[in-house]
Amino acid sequence: MLRLQAWLELWAARAFDFVDGVDKPAIYQRCVLAAVDAPETKRLLGKRAGVDRDAVVERMMTTRYHRYTTLRCPSSLLDRAIEDLAEARDKHERAARATPWNWRVVCSLVAVGSLALLIFSGLLALLIAVVVAAVIMVTLFIWRGSRLWSNLRQCLIAAGLKGAWLVQRIEVGACAARWGEELQETGLDP
Repeated sequence: MLRLQAWLELWAARAFDFVDGVDKPAIYQRCVLAAVDAPETKRLLGKRAGVDRDAVVERMMTTRYHRYTTLRCPSSLLDRAIEDLAEARDKHERAARATPWNWRVVCSLVAVGSLALLIFSGLLALLIAVVVAAVIMVTLFIWRGSRLWSNLRQCLIAAGLKGAWLVQRIEVGACAARWGEELQETGLDP
C-alpha cells in the first residue's frame, strides 16, 4: 500500500506542477512541503528545540535558501518555455484584436458544421464541401474587395495561434513537472 501511495503522490505532484507551470514559486513551495513531510525528515523534526516543521519550512522559504536550491537545480528550460508561452499569447491576442468578428464563434461554427457534415453525409460530402469552400475563398481572395475573406482569414489565424499557444502551454507544463521532480529529488535538503 505504501508503494501505491508513493506512486499516487508522485503523479499528483507532477499534475500540480503541470498545472502551476508558470508559477515557479508555487512549484518550489510544493517541493518544500513535500521534502519536510517526507518520512525521513519527519523523524528528525522535534528532536531539538526550535526545529519543528514550521521553523524548517520558514527557513527553507527564505530568499537565501531558495536561491541556493535553484542554483543546484537550474530551471533554464522552464524559463525559456515560459518566455515562449508569453510570446505565443501576445501573438494570439494581437491576431484576436485584429478581427472584428469573434474568432471563437466563427471557428466553432466551422468545426460544428464540418462535424455535422461528416456525421450526416459522410467523408465524401465533407471533402466536396472543403473543395467548394476553397474555391469560394480563392474567388474572394482574388476579388480582394471582400471583407468576408479578410475577417474569416483573421479568425482562422487567431484560432491557429491559439492552438500554438496551447501546444506551448503543454510544453511549459511538462518542463515544470520535470523541474519539480528534479528539485524534489536533488535540490531540497531540509
